[in-house]
Formats: sequence, structure tokens, C-alpha cells
Amino acid sequence: GLLRALDDADLISIYGPEKFMGVEPWAGFKNYRGSLPFDGFSTINALNEAGICLAFSSKEHQDSGVMSNRFFEGLAAGAALIANPHPFIKRFFSDCAYIVEDNLPPAEISKRVNDIVLAIRRDPSEALERAQIGQKRLKETFSLERCLEKLFAVHDKRKRSSAVFDSALGDPQKVESLPLRIMIVIQHFDADDNEFRRMLSNVRRQIGVKFDVAIICDEKFYNAKG
Repeated sequence: GLLRALDDADLISIYGPEKFMGVEPWAGFKNYRGSLPFDGFSTINALNEAGICLAFSSKEHQDSGVMSNRFFEGLAAGAALIANPHPFIKRFFSDCAYIVEDNLPPAEISKRVNDIVLAIRRDPSEALERAQIGQKRLKETFSLERCLEKLFAVHDKRKRSSAVFDSALGDPQKVESLPLRIMIVIQHFDADDNEFRRMLSNVRRQIGVKFDVAIICDEKFYNAKG
């Protein structure tokens, strides 16, 4: 309902797949612009051109605390962000995003989004300031370089203090008593056995955890290996 209302008012540009599971999800939307390449740049360029990014999260995203990529792409693009409540936004970007409560009737949500879009168009200075703050925080806190720096800085301390690491190191039998269990998924669609054996060898070298292995392969490889 929200997207329909914004489409009727010509306040939105919609990008997405022409077909999804055999259905045309954007049929009837006059502001549907087509699909974008999944190349890491096209979405950001489109958001930058639009100037405003609608980044609503599903209830599953909200409950799990996981933030959609769309929000990060909007930050990288320097766009104004319109979002619904999310613990991640509240913690890191409450002064950057325009928040619209999502526990309202659809018509009221549409009206509030519409009002924000029109307010930004009338006076973009506040939105620009928010976008600049968001980009600066994204770079300082969430860039790959910054995250790697943090990991390296605490690596030795975490390694020394890790009871799991110490209890399992050098004693594979102790792994069975560890609480941590992970699933390792291996994709293999090649006839090269050497590559497959190399991946299995890497799995066997893991310490400190119990693991299950799932192998995704084609029927020919499965039949050959039993």
C-alpha cells in the first residue's frame, strides 16, 4: 500500500527484478525503472541520483537486529534515508535517518513518508547535513578497513583468553565436549577432485568447534562419489 501511494503521487522510482518466481511483482507500477546489475555500484549510483532512499526493514530484520544492505547503500550514496524503527539505526544512526513509525495504518504511513519527501524537496539542507553525518560515521565505524583494524587490535588478547581455544588446542578429543557447533557448506560443481579434496582438508583442520558438513554438488558428481 505504501509503494502504491508513492507511485500514484510520482514520489518514487522503483528498481527490482522484472520477474520473481514467475511473477511480475511491479506490474501496474508506472514508476518502475527496471532491474539494476548486481555489481556493487549501480544501486548506489541510482540512490545518489534519486537523493532519497526508502529503507524499510521487515519484522524479521527488526527482531534479529540485522540491518538491510539497502540502508548501507543509502549511506554510501549520500542519500537521505527514510526508515522504520530498527535497533541498529537507534544505536548508530538515529541522528541521520528520518524514522517513520510502522505500527500505524498503511494510509498514515504513506502520508508521513510523503510529507518527509516533500519537506526534503522544499529544503534539502537538513537532509544533506544528515547524509554527510551518516557517510562520515559509515567510514569511521563500518568500513572494511576499520573493522579489520579492530579485529587485529584485539586478536592476540582474544586468543590468549579464549577458553574454547585453549581447551581444544592440541587435544581433538576435547572438541566433543565443546558447546559450539557449526554447519559448513561446500559448493562444488567442478570435475576436479583435487579442488574438492583441498576444501575438505581445510575443513578437517578446524579446531575449537564441532561441525557438520553439507556438500552442494551436481547429480553427476554425487553419483560418482556415492
